Amino acid sequence: RTATVLLAEPPIAQFAFDPRRRRSSVVTHDRVLVKGSPDAVIERCRIDADVEAAARSAMQELSDRGLRLLAVAARTFTEPAPTTADEAEADLDLLGLLAFEDPPRPEARDALAACRRAGISVAMITGDSALTARAIADETGLRPHDGLVLTGAELPADEQVLGALVDRDGVVIARVTPED
Repeated sequence: RTATVLLAEPPIAQFAFDPRRRRSSVVTHDRVLVKGSPDAVIERCRIDADVEAAARSAMQELSDRGLRLLAVAARTFTEPAPTTADEAEADLDLLGLLAFEDPPRPEARDALAACRRAGISVAMITGDSALTARAIADETGLRPHDGLVLTGAELPADEQVLGALVDRDGVVIARVTPED
C-alpha cells in the first residue's frame, strides 16, 4: 500500500523505492524525507550510539512479533538541492520507526497443511527482514522448529548448491532482491 503525503509545494525530486537501496525519498525546497528498511535508513543517519542501540532493540522486539517495519528520516538543506539519491539520503536525522501488522490470512495454516498432504513442499521468499519472516513462518506453521531461515545475501552462487539448500519444505528466505 502506498501512503500519500501532501506537500505545500511540488517536490523538486523523487527517488523511487529501489530494492537495492531499500528506501525511497522526496526532496522538497528545503528538506529531504526518507522512508525504507530500518537498516538501510539508519545507516544513512547521524545518530549517537545510545539512540542507535535503542532503535535496534525496538526493531528486534517488533520484528520478533512479526510486524513489518519502516524507518523514517529527514534532513534540511540549503542550496543547492541534492540531485541524486545518494546525495539526498545522507546525513539524515532519524525520526522514528513505524510498525505495521499484516497478519497472515486465517486460512494460511490449513492451506499449508493441505499442500503438505498433497506432497507439495512450501517455501517463503520475501523482502521482509529475517526476524519478521521467521515470526510469520512460525505463526503459520510453515517453518518446522529447526527450519532454515536465510537472507538473500547468504544464498550461494552455485545453482546446484542453492537448489539442494532450498529444495525442502519450510525453508524461509528473507531480504531478497529481484536478482535473488
